[in-house]
Amino acid sequence: MKAILPSVTFAVLLIAGSLAPQVTFAGGKDLYDKGSQADENGDYNTAVSYYDRAISSGDLSRVDLANVYYDRGLSLGRLKKREAAIDSYRDAITLDPRHYQALGSLCFQMTQLDQLDQALHNCNKALDIEPTYAAGINIRAQIWQKKGQHDRAETDYRRAIQLDPKNWVLYYNLGNFYDILKRAEDARRSYRDAFDRAPAWGRTHPSSSKIFKKYGLMN
Repeated sequence: MKAILPSVTFAVLLIAGSLAPQVTFAGGKDLYDKGSQADENGDYNTAVSYYDRAISSGDLSRVDLANVYYDRGLSLGRLKKREAAIDSYRDAITLDPRHYQALGSLCFQMTQLDQLDQALHNCNKALDIEPTYAAGINIRAQIWQKKGQHDRAETDYRRAIQLDPKNWVLYYNLGNFYDILKRAEDARRSYRDAFDRAPAWGRTHPSSSKIFKKYGLMN
């Protein structure tokens, strides 16, 4: 089943929230910090430029460099430069094969390109390393959904919620799943759970507010 999932908008947030471990840079720290700040400000092209300069500085350890490639991939993904993001995540994984956030982010970008078998492979690798990685389980649910394996998708959506019950995006994505399947009551319950946990910006975002209004959760 090839379809664009409404949950795509917020899946990125799940990944972005799974930050790499804090690291200490021997050098290039200012460039990395400036890249991180630019990304937080929504200036993703500038962020990538700073990350590139940090990588070229030659001052970073192998582990530190993997984290910069990971963050660079996040910025490229936000620019919808999916192939470039995939390359950056692969560089991170080459340097640190147990970087499960990079594996999960690689999985997400491949899912958006409908490279579903490769995406599933990388998602499972991430979950082998960190079985409680809720964002990775949520992304795998989207793969199952695209493949038309709805029972597996529902199981993963619910498992992700069990692991991270305060994350409104997980409930929202489950609601999208039920909405697509025209299971209106299940969708309404999930969207209500999402609405109750969402911050103000989450309720008023153009994508989510449209859904919340559709199900009578806001005016």
